[in-house]
Amino acid sequence: MALNTGADGAALAQSVTSPTDAVRAALVLLRPDGNRPCMLQDDPSTALGPNLGDGSVFLFGTYRTARHGERYFVNATASREGLWQVCAGPPRPIAVVQGTGSLAPDVGSGSARFTTIRTLPRPMADQALAFIASYDIDDGGPAPIRGALWWHRAGSNQLLAQTGDGSTASGPNYQGAVFEFIDSVSSTFDAAGPYIALETSALTPQNQRINGLWRWRAGAPPEPVALEGQNGAVAPGPGQTFNRIDRWKLFANGDILADCQVSGGPSGLFLFAPGRSPRLVLTAGQSITLDGIGSVSTATVDSFALLEGSDTGAADSAIGVDAWSSDDGGIAVSATITRGTDRAAVLMRSTITDVGLLFSDGFEAP
Repeated sequence: MALNTGADGAALAQSVTSPTDAVRAALVLLRPDGNRPCMLQDDPSTALGPNLGDGSVFLFGTYRTARHGERYFVNATASREGLWQVCAGPPRPIAVVQGTGSLAPDVGSGSARFTTIRTLPRPMADQALAFIASYDIDDGGPAPIRGALWWHRAGSNQLLAQTGDGSTASGPNYQGAVFEFIDSVSSTFDAAGPYIALETSALTPQNQRINGLWRWRAGAPPEPVALEGQNGAVAPGPGQTFNRIDRWKLFANGDILADCQVSGGPSGLFLFAPGRSPRLVLTAGQSITLDGIGSVSTATVDSFALLEGSDTGAADSAIGVDAWSSDDGGIAVSATITRGTDRAAVLMRSTITDVGLLFSDGFEAP
């Protein structure tokens, strides 16, 4: 049994037994005014089935609770993988392998089809969401399969980025490079508000691999944010380069907070705000303010570590587990500090220097 909470109640995945003793997996919305089934394994009905018009039924898989209580589900039917919105009426298909019309990639060809859809989606503002899926165009000739990042809005699956593409619209926008991988194994992504961020690799015309972070304001070309081993605007500062980008979080105002290892300068937590240079906000040796009961003092950070979560990649707060960061802009860091002759371990929240202050929709948003 797996429990996932949201604003409308709690979505509960569990096994249910019918009057005939048949055991099937189900997704149920638990609410004070009564429980409501959202989907049911092996059920072809309109109310609880995939609604693909071909009699197919749900197998079972994983699902995501979005903000504002919406539910999104990634699954494989008896015939095809796909992405559905559930628990908001009958299951509604959004993108389906070999689907047509609004369930297919919107790339200007009626022959475009999704070939795999295996990532959980990231919900965005205005009922939109982002997801990763591969696709091809079967127009009678060779049909190369490309991994891609998609923006679903207003009933359309719109292309944001794809492998092997050096264009301004859907390429890395960096020194003529093309994206090398966009998939569920080699890439991590996040979405919040109107923004999407992707960590992946690109290849230059000289076949040099560059790992890094890119950001989109939905509908606009991608922006390289932090690239490993590169100089200029995608570096931490003059004479410095990013060696490794570990965990990171995208907020709804476009801020990205990332734990980065740096060559030629201090490593630590960097803030990447839209339109601004990277800024180091927490590093070993930094002086911080401690607001105690009735007193304020300063201390030096000896070391720090982010709280629960994976060691690398995007934070996964959208499933109801905040871990080290939350969607409202708050973060939590465990640190060892020195104050005078005393050393202590502390839990630091939000803006690092203003302990305890939480923001709305971004690391520094008002």
